[in-house]
Amino acid sequence: MAAIRDLLRQVCGRAGHWTEVRYHRRQSRILGVRKGEVSEMSSKHYEGVGLRVLIDGTWGFASTSDLTKQGLENALKAAEQMAWQLTTRKKEKVHIPSTKKLAKGEFWLPGFEELNAKPMEEKFEFVRSSEERLRKAAPQIEAALCQYTEVFEEKMILTTDGADSHLKLVRPELRFLAIGSDGAKRATGYDSVGSTGGWECLFFNRSPDQFIENA
Repeated sequence: MAAIRDLLRQVCGRAGHWTEVRYHRRQSRILGVRKGEVSEMSSKHYEGVGLRVLIDGTWGFASTSDLTKQGLENALKAAEQMAWQLTTRKKEKVHIPSTKKLAKGEFWLPGFEELNAKPMEEKFEFVRSSEERLRKAAPQIEAALCQYTEVFEEKMILTTDGADSHLKLVRPELRFLAIGSDGAKRATGYDSVGSTGGWECLFFNRSPDQFIENA
């Protein structure tokens, strides 16, 4: 990530007007088991940069998923061109007051590196065994579902007036669903928990067995 941050700094250094460069990377993974079989196993990844510039009191915007130096410079030019084209139409000009209270440094919430390093095989085994225990918790249970989701987010925000911050956070979530029947009536039980933090944050107040009991 150091290489991307260097590129963002270069773009800010090249800008001739107030400019904000915002990098965002989001990766989500889902593991699900239903009736003893895998119901979902997916991974999604989004990554890109948004830029906004202020020229003569007028905003210009652009975004790109091309994270090369040329790609970022092209996006900056596009944002500048938009601002220039709108300057004659803007009646009320925007002014950003100067301030020294700008975010600088790394703001990494606990759990990001720990959860990212935890093997997917270990996470899947937890999901599989939890669904099995829930399904076998009572003879009336006809079907059970356990689903685990994790979302990793990373952002870098830089401005030409001094902001330079790097943020990381992760949000894991567990869901349990049980469907039971006594032969005449059917009922559904559901429980879930989500947190901003690592694996252990999911079980801060309850153990995995308590989720199964509540479902």
